[in-house]
Amino acid sequence: MQQRFWLVLGGIVLAAIGAYFSMKSASVPVNDVLSIPWIEITSPGVSLLKEDGVLVSLNTGDDITSRATIISDGSGKASIHLPDGSVIRLDSNSKIILVSALFDPKTETLNVKISLIAGRVWSKVTSLVTPESSWEVKTASAVATVRGTAFSMEYANGKSRVLGSQNVIIVNPVDQKTGETLPGIQSEVKENTAVELSDKDAAVIAERFAENKKAAENLGIVLLLPRKASREALNDPFIKENKSEDKIFDEKTEIIRKEGLSEYEVREIIRTESKEFRDKIIDLKNKEKSDEEIKKEIMKEDAADFRARIKEQAKKIKEERKGVEQDNKTEETKTTDSEKSGDATQVKSPSGASPKADSNSSVTEKVDTTSSRKVARLTIGGFKTTALTEGDKVSLVATVIFNNGEKENVTSAVSWTVTGFVGSVEKGIFTAKIRPEDSEIGEVGGTIQAKIDRGGTVFTSNLIEVIITPSIEETTPLG
Repeated sequence: MQQRFWLVLGGIVLAAIGAYFSMKSASVPVNDVLSIPWIEITSPGVSLLKEDGVLVSLNTGDDITSRATIISDGSGKASIHLPDGSVIRLDSNSKIILVSALFDPKTETLNVKISLIAGRVWSKVTSLVTPESSWEVKTASAVATVRGTAFSMEYANGKSRVLGSQNVIIVNPVDQKTGETLPGIQSEVKENTAVELSDKDAAVIAERFAENKKAAENLGIVLLLPRKASREALNDPFIKENKSEDKIFDEKTEIIRKEGLSEYEVREIIRTESKEFRDKIIDLKNKEKSDEEIKKEIMKEDAADFRARIKEQAKKIKEERKGVEQDNKTEETKTTDSEKSGDATQVKSPSGASPKADSNSSVTEKVDTTSSRKVARLTIGGFKTTALTEGDKVSLVATVIFNNGEKENVTSAVSWTVTGFVGSVEKGIFTAKIRPEDSEIGEVGGTIQAKIDRGGTVFTSNLIEVIITPSIEETTPLG
């Protein structure tokens, strides 16, 4: 068990020690940036269905592009790894279409749509950071959407079943004639609860919806009523196995968090782990290593090795962060000293005299009209911690840095952008606030960024990542 645990922490989840790695004679390129999903075959028997109807066997390390149709036979199982660290696990005798799986590493926006044609899939979603992100699993009769959770969805014998494992899953009926989600009719599935909806019942709801929306909502409340998952369902091997894998993943994440890193930095390490492990697998394939040699190489890292490696990564990250914080602190000090001395806006003219102050001009306008220096970049600082509780207020400092090294406080002149529904910025003060529907997630992440227009050129600052914990009175317990 210990070997398997640290095998997972090495960057990939293997459902069995004897995982299958098929050898290829051609060289496989190693991507510099992991931005699209890739597949891990945990049990042989998983194929890609091509447009001409031909089945092509998939191998661990293969890229999975949008619109790909993936089929597993009676023994086949696989995990599709998303660039952000999230995982889609495919059970045997299943068929899915990966409608879309797009990840923007710059904004951390992830959009995933899965069409479950038959069988069962498990979704382990790390966290959807931006409001533009989405995760959706859809069958003929129902659609499940989440922001950061784990759940199973099954479609068999004309019935859709959703079983919750972590946090909250929103389930809506689907109009089978149009394929559209029926808005306003939904069920909230929580940990160890389940909901089932047949194609027939979904059709009845859709018919009622077209005639009388209120009547359809009332019917939906009855037909989509979540119930406690049965002992039989919770003891299903597929459910138990995936809950166990998620527990390992969460333990891994917690180990990384204990190094005093921000949520953004934790996510960066998880993404790096996944990419490096995949690159290692591909490299071993290119060297034509045997299956047994690959398995031995994978299991080399033990618990102590992993902890030591994470500590080293965390140390480097914290050193870089400390340097940035020191720069911001120095900028704040210099700006404050300049403002106190009253000479923050005094810029020497070519003749050596100081320009006269214009009572109708701001500091920004005076700097813009100076030809002796140009804006190099815009930075924001001021945060002592990025871990906040809903209701907290913190000050931000926006600083323009010029090409000659001079700096200027422009906090009141920038425009602020907050992503992730984590709060708002007014006059340089960030107020932490999350939506009621997000409070059940437990922690909600987002970013803060500033922009300023100087002479027609827009400068964008660094991102400050924040993680907001809901206030106790607004937290809805799970279960």
